[in-house]
Amino acid sequence: MNTNDFTMYLAIIAVAVLLINNIYQRISMLRAKAQGAFYHKLDQDDAKTSMDKDKSIVVLDVRTPNEYKNGHIKRAKNLSSVKEIASKYPNKDTVFYVYCQSGSRSLKAAKKLVMKGYKEVYDIGGLSYWNYGTTKK
Repeated sequence: MNTNDFTMYLAIIAVAVLLINNIYQRISMLRAKAQGAFYHKLDQDDAKTSMDKDKSIVVLDVRTPNEYKNGHIKRAKNLSSVKEIASKYPNKDTVFYVYCQSGSRSLKAAKKLVMKGYKEVYDIGGLSYWNYGTTKK
């Protein structure tokens, strides 16, 4: 086998792994939806109103600890891994509002929480768009 053949086989294997991973994620999302778990995108104005009314909502900051220390939404918990979140909040009916800096990490985290069976997960986007102040406490 020459180098070109090896490179081609390696590329085929890489594509197959990506396809299998994509299929697995889609199946996990469908299974979660069948169990009543949904991912929602929530406008930050609506999120703020709900957070002010309902203190049981868990606000998750999925940024790094250093980003969190530089300013975060009041009441936010800095938990970045789904494993960490699941151990702290085992109740699948917990309501989560998830955010990061720009919105991409919160989207990924929200989808992973749904795949773990959490039923009320709301992605509120990025802190860079938050108009309601932050705290360093």
